[in-house]
Amino acid sequence: MIRVKPISALLLLAAAAAPSSAQAVGEAAFFGQLRLISADIKTEIAQASAFRDKAAELTKEDAFRMVLARIPASEVPEDYVRAAFDDPETRLIPEIPGRFRPGPSQPSAQPYSQYLGQAAAAGAVFYADHKELLDRVEKAYGVDAGILASLVGVETFYGTNTGRYPVFSTLYTIMVELPGRRDWAANELAEWLRLCRRNGINPHAVKGSYAGAFGYFQFMPSSFNRFGVDFDGDGRVAFDQWPDVLASVANYLKLAGWETGGGFQKPGRNYSAIFAYNHSDGYVKSIVQLRAEILKRTDLGVAGN
Repeated sequence: MIRVKPISALLLLAAAAAPSSAQAVGEAAFFGQLRLISADIKTEIAQASAFRDKAAELTKEDAFRMVLARIPASEVPEDYVRAAFDDPETRLIPEIPGRFRPGPSQPSAQPYSQYLGQAAAAGAVFYADHKELLDRVEKAYGVDAGILASLVGVETFYGTNTGRYPVFSTLYTIMVELPGRRDWAANELAEWLRLCRRNGINPHAVKGSYAGAFGYFQFMPSSFNRFGVDFDGDGRVAFDQWPDVLASVANYLKLAGWETGGGFQKPGRNYSAIFAYNHSDGYVKSIVQLRAEILKRTDLGVAGN
């Protein structure tokens, strides 16, 4: 199996810094806030790490109360939240805090050119297998099908690498061990419990990234609850079923300003929409490049630029 990082650290850190009031602002303001985050992200991480030793210890009961206060009782009853915290699966994951601290970058597991070729070959198969669905999503949202295929290739290698950390315990660990991110993690854990309760999912059964992103496109719980779409009409929004996943990401990009038929150059609306997904120029470049390589391997050629 090809070793590919499921999502870049910068995307996760940018999402982590998003304000808890995002639900109350308009879409334009929400994405505008996200774009302002990346410039100061390293400073914020350093400050959060320094603050850790000065902060009061957070007990499991404290964490429970913080999360409970963020969930409407009409959506998730207290005994459901209590059961999740009291479950033996609730634990601190020692390596999580270190993943948020600045450090030397790790060498890639393989040369980029080799990864690009493998990802494009697998992407062409994915595109062919899901062409009818991709076409329907593109028609519904106006978001380029090749970009959607490229995104899922970069994020989770077409759904094969979605993470190894239990989402509940990951967010719980961040609450306890990283005080600078405590409120954000409490909000995300509340959103996770809302999602699990609504969809009949065991809160401890799903694994994701070190920041709590999960599923085929590595949404955070708040983003999935906000942008998720029940595209197949089965009454639930699934993070591991392609119709809902592809439509949810298309919905995200559309609300981030996607321009149907537009190009991918910087500056431009489509470039900015992908940048909102991951605050990195290199990320956007890799998405556009992989899209071109995928389409070269199909009978569609390369449309757009």
